[in-house]
Amino acid sequence: MGSERVRQTGRPLDGVQLPDALPPSHPGMSRTLTLVSSISITLDEDQQERARIPRFFSDRGVSHALSSEFTLPVRATVATRRYTAGSQAWKRLRRELDCADIGGNIAVAVGSRYLILKSAKLDHFGGGAYLLRTKYALDEQSTDIDFEEFEIAHRAFQDHSSVKHLENRIADLALGDTLVGETLSRRSLRSIHATFPTDPTAMARFLRSNRHALVELHIGSQSATPSDPRLAARVLENSDNVNIKDEAQLLLLNRQGVSHYETRGTTSPYGNRFEKALLLLEVGTVFQQVLLDAGRRGYSRKTWEQNPTLSRWIDHPLSTFFSSVTNRLIWESVARSLALREILSEVRAYSG
Repeated sequence: MGSERVRQTGRPLDGVQLPDALPPSHPGMSRTLTLVSSISITLDEDQQERARIPRFFSDRGVSHALSSEFTLPVRATVATRRYTAGSQAWKRLRRELDCADIGGNIAVAVGSRYLILKSAKLDHFGGGAYLLRTKYALDEQSTDIDFEEFEIAHRAFQDHSSVKHLENRIADLALGDTLVGETLSRRSLRSIHATFPTDPTAMARFLRSNRHALVELHIGSQSATPSDPRLAARVLENSDNVNIKDEAQLLLLNRQGVSHYETRGTTSPYGNRFEKALLLLEVGTVFQQVLLDAGRRGYSRKTWEQNPTLSRWIDHPLSTFFSSVTNRLIWESVARSLALREILSEVRAYSG
């Protein structure tokens, strides 16, 4: 792959106009790249009865992370049952899969670098709704990442057979390895968080100059020509409200995932934005899966009347996220991307 690619900056690479250069780093500090795969899974009643989660994942009890992170009112609280991958899961994966081992961690080769599997956790939202999150980091072979390595890692994470095979196997283990081979309702997200130890002015200049190239990476354009500019414009428009106040960071969000670029070690008032945006997109994706599966899973309108949390989030974002305008704006971007209001309206209209 590398021998056929254009390495010079500022020239097209797989149809994408590359940035002139990544932001400069301070001496001795590295750029960091974190990649997260999130899979929303819904099970029918029969599958729920046969799932055996604790076998390979450890039960960590009820998690109130969502409510505490966003200071949700009691009526809009979302609590999940959390499970984390234990030693038995890692042993099973090492035995079954042809993966590299770096520092005792499972790793997948992408170009000349490796994506290192750092963690896996499963949140049960109740009923048959689950969210599996696996986190990876780009290995630290050097103090810097050039744009070609960055681009290769980003694209490989989005569409790499080894990564997909690994996460599908983790999903099987998360459900107790009892539903292997069955058709499960799944929806995947790919998210990336890149931090650069550079000054905010240089970061802002880089983001202004190369915004469309970064959008192309976010939407995963694989063609030899750039994607329709209207698609990039739509992503930028959907994320516009959450990027107004800080030019030294860029958050891109749509139904495919979250991409966030920011400086590291600054005193920005918008810290932890990637985690917040990803949490909200994950919740929105779970809501969407539950709603889309309503007819097939035999849910009824009564289900939503008895459990109004989902409806509150979609119908009343102002009161749900009363403590933070930024959180509300991110959630509204999520809801638009996933068409949650329209899907809920349809369920209400046609459910029994």
